[in-house]
Amino acid sequence: MDSLNPAMKIIIKGCNLHGCIITGGFGVNVVSEATCQNLGLTRWEPCPLWLWMADTRSVRPIDLIGHLDFMLGGHMFTISVVVLCLEAPRAYPILLGRPWLRTTNIKQHWQRNMISFCRGKAKVRLIT
Repeated sequence: MDSLNPAMKIIIKGCNLHGCIITGGFGVNVVSEATCQNLGLTRWEPCPLWLWMADTRSVRPIDLIGHLDFMLGGHMFTISVVVLCLEAPRAYPILLGRPWLRTTNIKQHWQRNMISFCRGKAKVRLIT
């Protein structure tokens, strides 16, 4: 995983998850199977996707969570995530990819290590 990707703390079901990766390099949002087990997330759906990894492997996700609510910067979001069995499950608990970046319209400020987005009339800026 690129160490320059922004990493944030998000809250799911009242639990703080540190080191959540935000990256435009993934076409899906990803949660590790270990994170699901730790949070007691059990309502999964079959996932029809195959994912092509950067090392050219194709990986079949375990399943899909169609609606996962989380909080970032005091704002609630709902996303769909694919559940993967990660070789290094502690690498990151969740990865927010292009689907979330697009719907939230994230602006990344590389020089300031910051992301920003608007929610209603509020402009939110967070240090990564």
